[in-house]
Amino acid sequence: MKVHLERRFTSCPCQLECVVCRNKFEPESIRSYLCNDQGLIQGDCCPNCLSLGSQYILEKMFDQTKKIREKLDSMFLESLAENNVNLPKISQWFSKLLEIFLQESYELQIAKIGFRNKSKFTIFFEQE
Repeated sequence: MKVHLERRFTSCPCQLECVVCRNKFEPESIRSYLCNDQGLIQGDCCPNCLSLGSQYILEKMFDQTKKIREKLDSMFLESLAENNVNLPKISQWFSKLLEIFLQESYELQIAKIGFRNKSKFTIFFEQE
């Protein structure tokens, strides 16, 4: 990330919110934006956060990201808790086990047939 400086235009609001600390501040004659590596503006950066340095800005951004993830996780778990959990019936377990057994038996049988059909001549050339 980098800080991009711009002239403050008259159309600029009197109060801005810092993308780093989330505090409101009054912009000065130079407006500072925090930009990502592609140059896209992420938001305004207050003079106080700028004065605390790049390490402070990175730590605050990391903290914000962590809080957002925790909030999303919490919302996801809440949405799961609102729904009923339907467990599979015992017959579904046995049906799936039988299906797996049949698939593995079929694959084993195919492997045996394929092994028997190979001649010694074919095996000789495959080993090289």
